[in-house]
Amino acid sequence: STQSTWGNSGEMLRESLLWCLWLCFLPPVLVCKVWAWLTLKAVNLFDDIILTRLSFYLHPERHPDKNMFLHTATNFGPLPSEFVNFQLPYITAPQSRDSPYLQAEADVRADETLKAYTLAPTSGHLPHDLRGQFVRNGPNPRNTPTKLYHWFDGDGMLACVHMVGDGQLRFFTKLIPTPRLAAEEQTGRQFMKLGELTGRLGLISILLWTLRRFLGFFPLLPVSPGQGPAPTVAATTDFELRTGTANTAVVFHNKRLFALVESNYPFELRVLADGVLQPRGHYTFSRTLTHTMTAHPKVDPVTGEMVFFGYQIRDKSRPWVQCNVVARDGTLGPDFAPGVSLPTMMHDFAITEHYTVLMELPLVFEPERMFRGLDAFTFSPSLGSRFAIFPRHATSPDQVRWFAGPPCYVFHTANAYEDGDEVVLQACRYSFINLDLSSFMDSNMSQLHEWRFNMSTGKMSERPLGSENRPNVEFPTINNNYLGRRARYCYCAEFPQVDAASMIARSTGVVKVDLASGETVGRAVWGAGRVGGEAVFVPRDPPSAEDAGYLITFVFDDAAQTSDFVVVDAQSMATVCTVRLPHRVPFGFHGTFIPGSEL
Repeated sequence: STQSTWGNSGEMLRESLLWCLWLCFLPPVLVCKVWAWLTLKAVNLFDDIILTRLSFYLHPERHPDKNMFLHTATNFGPLPSEFVNFQLPYITAPQSRDSPYLQAEADVRADETLKAYTLAPTSGHLPHDLRGQFVRNGPNPRNTPTKLYHWFDGDGMLACVHMVGDGQLRFFTKLIPTPRLAAEEQTGRQFMKLGELTGRLGLISILLWTLRRFLGFFPLLPVSPGQGPAPTVAATTDFELRTGTANTAVVFHNKRLFALVESNYPFELRVLADGVLQPRGHYTFSRTLTHTMTAHPKVDPVTGEMVFFGYQIRDKSRPWVQCNVVARDGTLGPDFAPGVSLPTMMHDFAITEHYTVLMELPLVFEPERMFRGLDAFTFSPSLGSRFAIFPRHATSPDQVRWFAGPPCYVFHTANAYEDGDEVVLQACRYSFINLDLSSFMDSNMSQLHEWRFNMSTGKMSERPLGSENRPNVEFPTINNNYLGRRARYCYCAEFPQVDAASMIARSTGVVKVDLASGETVGRAVWGAGRVGGEAVFVPRDPPSAEDAGYLITFVFDDAAQTSDFVVVDAQSMATVCTVRLPHRVPFGFHGTFIPGSEL
């Protein structure tokens, strides 16, 4: 009886102590919760009422209703949602197969077929040997921007053309269901954008973004099975590597289609036999990728290897640039840091049969400029240009050869190859650039250019390819069977004029350039009021001469306010086929062609 009394008393004492502890800690917890809630409300109110209005007052040219990249009278504007295939399976549909990205195949097919169109040519005929899928990526903001906007900020949207050789095609668009877009849909708040990083307002935007992250406003981003962060990647870094728009380019390797933006992990989609796209989520090569992936990986046509780099501009304790090689079977090789010395914007690079070619160009990240009301990125000619050349499978910085030259910038390379002791690089060269794209109004926007790097003597030479009177060119493409080897021909979008409404150069056609002489040997012109972009080369099946193939692209018709899918003979540069699409395809960036045998 005494033991029972003492036992009951002990239980009561323990319960009393637990209640005392709970009552002691409850007020601070409630205070912290209330404080966090009030702080978040204050941050959102400041953002909505003050920062948004102030940003439009100080930068009226970037208002969503006025700025040249989102003007409703041009094809930069977003495509209406009724034309876009879009699902967030991890929000709107039950999860299946252990991943929010891997929805049931029937759901995917229902989504894609809902807004897909089977179309016949308006003029000409679709070549019977053009079998496969054309996929082009570009920005298409799902939600109207609430603050300063840049063309590069839109959500990734894939415009797809599927062909089986029966004289018709299947056309559809697919908004990429990134974790960033999912978080914005859940919270009703938009992530920080490139367009906001201007001057002191940009600093405030960064502060608000940091506060929201600290207060847990944005949810944890979904991760596909087996594709979590590498063991050496911190949780905060992994979060940042999953917050991109996947809106720049696409590459197909080892049966996987990757949608890419250079600030993030690649976003994987599977392309089914009938062209339907199945989103899989961010891909980290089974938790071995530790950094970003460029939007322009290179797939060696002989070895099947995919070579890429990733860069970052904020953490001085980590390498600015790291490079990797992915084997034909999809195995990721080790990181290699070549020793880039600046936080430079490195958009593209090149490969040869044995070497990797990187460009350290003077468009650099200097956040302290924002305190002076300027953009964070600046072109600094005094830094000059540096080029790094090293073996593809290099293991030591001692294997890197550096070459210095005059300042310039390159968004896109055409090709590189080895010529005896020399490594030859061909690319579209700017003498000056800035990210508000005002350089696009320059009468000499960019020209094809060639650099020669002598690996024996350490000397470099360079020259323009062709006449200086040739109109501006960009988005160079070649027959990718010659990637990394000497190619004879290059195809570039031509920009001879500036549009009066948008104040941006418009691509009126595609030029064929003989890289041996640098001269223009052919031209396809879209016609009055028609604007194109990058043209992707598709070799004929079976392949024969280097230029035996087709150029495929989308062309916007300003008068009809819609777009066409256009096929051009790459040898004669004559238009083979035009297919009028049921709606316009907004201006975008880069595409690829996946042969039917690979689907």
